Amino acid sequence: MGLLEYSAITTKIRAMSSSLFTDEDYRNLASLETIPEFVDYLRRSRGYNDTYSNLDTEDLHRGYLEKVLSKDRYEDFARIYRFANVRQRKYMDLYFMRIEVSFIKTCHRMLFDGQKINLNLEEFSDFFDKHSDVNLSALSSVSSLNELHEALRGSKYYESLKKLQDFPAPTLFDYETRLDLFYFTTMWKNRTKCLKGKDLKIITEVYGTRIDMVNMQWIYRTKKYHYLSPPQIYSFIIPFTYKLKHSELTALVEAGSVEEFISIYKTTFYKDYNFNEQMSLEDIHRNIQLRLAKTSTRKYPYSIASINSYLYNKEIEVRRLVRALECIRYKLNPAESYEIIMK
Repeated sequence: MGLLEYSAITTKIRAMSSSLFTDEDYRNLASLETIPEFVDYLRRSRGYNDTYSNLDTEDLHRGYLEKVLSKDRYEDFARIYRFANVRQRKYMDLYFMRIEVSFIKTCHRMLFDGQKINLNLEEFSDFFDKHSDVNLSALSSVSSLNELHEALRGSKYYESLKKLQDFPAPTLFDYETRLDLFYFTTMWKNRTKCLKGKDLKIITEVYGTRIDMVNMQWIYRTKKYHYLSPPQIYSFIIPFTYKLKHSELTALVEAGSVEEFISIYKTTFYKDYNFNEQMSLEDIHRNIQLRLAKTSTRKYPYSIASINSYLYNKEIEVRRLVRALECIRYKLNPAESYEIIMK
């Protein structure tokens, strides 16, 4: 393991990383005023010139853009997969759930935005047929949440989303968090089957931290918005912890108010990340993950960290590009746009 095992794939990832957007790119995007300017900028960018060369700017509503950007993210995944050896592919097969989740989240967002899902997903079908139990053709034309969830019947995501049927008016965040909870649980349970040694240590730190943070986000929202009882909360959270002690997780679930939750949070491993009105748990989660992506790649350049960090950075880039387009639509000034893009 190490240099010999990761030499080829790390070289490929370094070349791909040179096309990722920089802080200067995001500042430039924040100064754009029209959608055609946005498209032209991406056309001139190495990472997106092929994707956007024939794109019609009239079609660029958020859902369509997410689909286009997801295609680019998928293609990056496929490029890395082709360079991976058997051991690395086992991990990437597990990671592929993250791309599935992104597709399903996009479908949810489109429905919550009042749009009918109209996605041409044929270009993904070959890869999905080999790696997924999600029926892409069934997803491509649903027009309601009930239809979407019925289209997922038979997939590994169906039972997890079905639990929200008893929720009073579940939000988009609730559906997205539910998908994340399922994904992180599956990754945590199966990581030891495809990784060992240094690679296992890296992924344990990355996903252990994610599990702690996602659980705390979910518990906090139940305290603030849903008023669920502790037994109900326990049925929804991931039954694992990393730096968060089991006793602390229990105390957070049993907290009688948002104020008590925050007080308990300030005694945990994560207390140095100041949780307040300006810095949400979601913000803290993103900051930690970005730090881990940088430090793990720097410390272990020839390891699973190179794959995981690139795929995470690509995911962040897609989110930021979607936000940049939304800032243009709402005609925000460059300073406001940049702050929102980088949040």
